[in-house]
Amino acid sequence: MNYDSSYKIAGKPATYYLATKGIRFLREQPYTNESALRSIYHDKRAEQHRINHRLNVFKAYIQLKHSYPDRFKFFSKTELMDKPYVPKSKPDAYLETDKSYFLECLEDNMTYWTLRKTIRKYITFAEMEIWQKHKPGQDHPEVLLICESEKLEMSVRKLVARELDKTYVELDIKVMHNIVAPM
Repeated sequence: MNYDSSYKIAGKPATYYLATKGIRFLREQPYTNESALRSIYHDKRAEQHRINHRLNVFKAYIQLKHSYPDRFKFFSKTELMDKPYVPKSKPDAYLETDKSYFLECLEDNMTYWTLRKTIRKYITFAEMEIWQKHKPGQDHPEVLLICESEKLEMSVRKLVARELDKTYVELDIKVMHNIVAPM
Protein backbone atom coordinates (compact mmCIF):
# COMPACT_ATOMS: atom_id res chain seq x y z
CA MET A 1 0.00 0.00 0.00
CA ASN A 2 1.18 3.51 -0.81
CA TYR A 3 -0.10 5.87 1.87
CA ASP A 4 1.47 8.46 4.16
CA SER A 5 0.43 11.67 5.88
CA SER A 6 0.73 13.66 2.65
CA TYR A 7 -2.05 11.50 1.16
CA LYS A 8 -4.31 12.29 4.12
CA ILE A 9 -3.61 16.04 3.95
CA ALA A 10 -4.37 16.10 0.20
CA GLY A 11 -7.47 13.93 0.68
CA LYS A 12 -6.09 11.26 -1.68
CA PRO A 13 -6.96 7.59 -1.25
CA ALA A 14 -4.29 4.95 -0.75
CA THR A 15 -3.01 3.08 -3.79
CA TYR A 16 -2.19 -0.61 -3.74
CA TYR A 17 0.15 -2.95 -5.56
CA LEU A 18 0.67 -6.70 -5.56
CA ALA A 19 3.40 -7.91 -3.20
CA THR A 20 6.06 -10.46 -4.18
CA LYS A 21 4.18 -13.34 -2.52
CA GLY A 22 1.08 -12.50 -4.52
CA ILE A 23 3.06 -12.48 -7.76
CA ARG A 24 4.62 -15.86 -6.85
CA PHE A 25 1.15 -17.27 -6.23
CA LEU A 26 -0.10 -15.98 -9.59
CA ARG A 27 2.97 -17.35 -11.38
CA GLU A 28 1.85 -20.87 -10.33
CA GLN A 29 -1.61 -20.41 -11.89
CA PRO A 30 -2.19 -21.78 -15.41
CA TYR A 31 -3.98 -18.64 -16.68
CA THR A 32 -1.22 -16.11 -16.03
CA ASN A 33 1.07 -14.38 -18.48
CA GLU A 34 4.75 -14.08 -17.51
CA SER A 35 5.28 -10.68 -19.16
CA ALA A 36 2.20 -9.33 -17.37
CA LEU A 37 3.56 -10.54 -14.04
CA ARG A 38 6.90 -8.84 -14.70
CA SER A 39 5.01 -5.64 -15.40
CA ILE A 40 2.97 -6.00 -12.20
CA TYR A 41 6.16 -6.41 -10.16
CA HIS A 42 7.21 -2.85 -11.00
CA ASP A 43 3.88 -1.35 -9.88
CA LYS A 44 5.24 -0.69 -6.40
CA ARG A 45 7.53 1.98 -7.88
CA ALA A 46 4.91 3.54 -10.17
CA GLU A 47 4.92 7.31 -10.39
CA GLN A 48 1.83 9.29 -9.42
CA HIS A 49 0.90 10.26 -12.98
CA ARG A 50 0.97 6.59 -14.01
CA ILE A 51 -1.23 5.62 -11.06
CA ASN A 52 -3.67 8.41 -11.97
CA HIS A 53 -3.74 7.19 -15.58
CA ARG A 54 -4.58 3.65 -14.52
CA LEU A 55 -7.29 4.95 -12.21
CA ASN A 56 -8.75 6.93 -15.13
CA VAL A 57 -8.83 3.79 -17.27
CA PHE A 58 -10.58 1.95 -14.45
CA LYS A 59 -13.04 4.85 -14.08
CA ALA A 60 -13.83 4.54 -17.81
CA TYR A 61 -14.41 0.80 -17.35
CA ILE A 62 -16.79 1.44 -14.44
CA GLN A 63 -18.74 4.04 -16.44
CA LEU A 64 -19.05 1.63 -19.36
CA LYS A 65 -20.09 -1.22 -17.10
CA HIS A 66 -22.84 0.88 -15.49
CA SER A 67 -24.04 2.29 -18.81
CA TYR A 68 -23.92 -0.95 -20.78
CA PRO A 69 -24.14 -3.97 -18.44
CA ASP A 70 -23.37 -7.30 -20.14
CA ARG A 71 -22.99 -5.66 -23.55
CA PHE A 72 -19.23 -5.79 -24.02
CA LYS A 73 -16.00 -7.58 -23.26
CA PHE A 74 -13.24 -5.39 -21.82
CA PHE A 75 -9.56 -6.26 -22.31
CA SER A 76 -6.96 -4.22 -20.42
CA LYS A 77 -3.49 -3.31 -21.70
CA THR A 78 -2.04 -6.23 -19.73
CA GLU A 79 -4.41 -8.68 -21.38
CA LEU A 80 -3.40 -7.39 -24.82
CA MET A 81 0.35 -7.95 -24.40
CA ASP A 82 0.57 -11.01 -26.63
CA LYS A 83 -2.16 -10.06 -29.12
CA PRO A 84 -0.81 -9.37 -32.63
CA TYR A 85 -4.01 -7.64 -33.81
CA VAL A 86 -3.51 -4.50 -31.69
CA PRO A 87 -0.95 -1.69 -32.19
CA LYS A 88 2.56 -2.42 -30.96
CA SER A 89 2.23 0.37 -28.41
CA LYS A 90 -0.84 -1.14 -26.73
CA PRO A 91 -4.06 0.82 -26.19
CA ASP A 92 -5.35 1.34 -22.67
CA ALA A 93 -8.15 -1.10 -23.43
CA TYR A 94 -9.90 -3.01 -26.19
CA LEU A 95 -13.69 -3.41 -26.17
CA GLU A 96 -15.70 -6.00 -28.05
CA THR A 97 -19.43 -5.68 -28.66
CA ASP A 98 -21.14 -6.01 -32.00
CA LYS A 99 -18.28 -3.61 -32.97
CA SER A 100 -14.71 -3.33 -31.74
CA TYR A 101 -13.11 -0.33 -30.03
CA PHE A 102 -9.63 0.75 -28.98
CA LEU A 103 -9.85 2.96 -25.88
CA GLU A 104 -7.33 5.58 -24.76
CA CYS A 105 -7.61 7.84 -21.72
CA LEU A 106 -5.96 11.21 -22.24
CA GLU A 107 -4.93 13.46 -19.34
CA ASP A 108 -4.57 17.22 -19.21
CA ASN A 109 -0.87 16.95 -18.36
CA MET A 110 -0.03 15.21 -21.66
CA THR A 111 2.09 17.24 -24.07
CA TYR A 112 0.98 18.11 -27.58
CA TRP A 113 3.53 15.67 -28.99
CA THR A 114 2.33 12.82 -26.78
CA LEU A 115 -1.26 13.42 -27.89
CA ARG A 116 -0.18 13.56 -31.53
CA LYS A 117 1.85 10.37 -31.16
CA THR A 118 -1.16 8.60 -29.63
CA ILE A 119 -3.39 9.61 -32.55
CA ARG A 120 -0.71 8.79 -35.15
CA LYS A 121 -0.33 5.32 -33.59
CA TYR A 122 -3.86 4.39 -34.67
CA ILE A 123 -3.58 6.01 -38.09
CA THR A 124 -0.32 4.17 -38.82
CA PHE A 125 -1.87 0.93 -37.54
CA ALA A 126 -4.79 1.38 -39.95
CA GLU A 127 -2.47 2.28 -42.84
CA MET A 128 -0.44 -0.89 -42.30
CA GLU A 129 -3.67 -2.96 -42.41
CA ILE A 130 -2.54 -5.15 -39.51
CA TRP A 131 -6.11 -5.60 -38.29
CA GLN A 132 -7.26 -6.91 -41.68
CA LYS A 133 -4.38 -9.43 -41.75
CA HIS A 134 -5.33 -10.89 -38.36
CA LYS A 135 -9.12 -10.40 -38.43
CA PRO A 136 -10.17 -10.66 -42.09
CA GLY A 137 -13.76 -9.69 -42.75
CA GLN A 138 -14.11 -7.67 -39.56
CA ASP A 139 -14.34 -3.88 -39.58
CA HIS A 140 -11.39 -1.97 -38.18
CA PRO A 141 -12.06 -0.98 -34.55
CA GLU A 142 -13.21 2.54 -33.78
CA VAL A 143 -10.92 4.56 -31.55
CA LEU A 144 -12.40 6.11 -28.39
CA LEU A 145 -10.31 8.94 -26.95
CA ILE A 146 -11.61 9.84 -23.50
CA CYS A 147 -10.32 13.23 -22.36
CA GLU A 148 -9.91 14.33 -18.77
CA SER A 149 -11.44 17.77 -19.40
CA GLU A 150 -13.63 19.56 -21.93
CA LYS A 151 -10.73 21.87 -22.82
CA LEU A 152 -8.55 18.88 -23.70
CA GLU A 153 -11.44 17.39 -25.68
CA MET A 154 -11.61 20.48 -27.92
CA SER A 155 -7.84 20.43 -28.50
CA VAL A 156 -7.82 16.72 -29.29
CA ARG A 157 -10.76 17.09 -31.73
CA LYS A 158 -8.76 19.67 -33.70
CA LEU A 159 -5.65 17.52 -33.61
CA VAL A 160 -7.57 14.43 -34.80
CA ALA A 161 -9.09 16.37 -37.69
CA ARG A 162 -5.64 17.64 -38.73
CA GLU A 163 -4.05 14.19 -38.54
CA LEU A 164 -6.91 12.47 -40.41
CA ASP A 165 -6.63 15.07 -43.21
CA LYS A 166 -3.06 13.87 -43.83
CA THR A 167 -4.01 10.21 -44.42
CA TYR A 168 -5.96 8.18 -46.95
CA VAL A 169 -7.43 5.70 -44.45
CA GLU A 170 -11.01 5.84 -43.25
CA LEU A 171 -10.73 5.61 -39.48
CA ASP A 172 -13.46 6.39 -36.97
CA ILE A 173 -12.01 8.29 -34.02
CA LYS A 174 -14.46 9.51 -31.38
CA VAL A 175 -13.26 12.13 -28.91
CA MET A 176 -15.26 12.64 -25.72
CA HIS A 177 -14.99 14.09 -22.26
CA ASN A 178 -17.39 11.61 -20.66
CA ILE A 179 -18.42 8.24 -21.95
CA VAL A 180 -21.59 9.02 -23.88
CA ALA A 181 -23.25 6.26 -25.88
CA PRO A 182 -20.28 5.01 -27.97
CA MET A 183 -21.92 1.65 -28.65
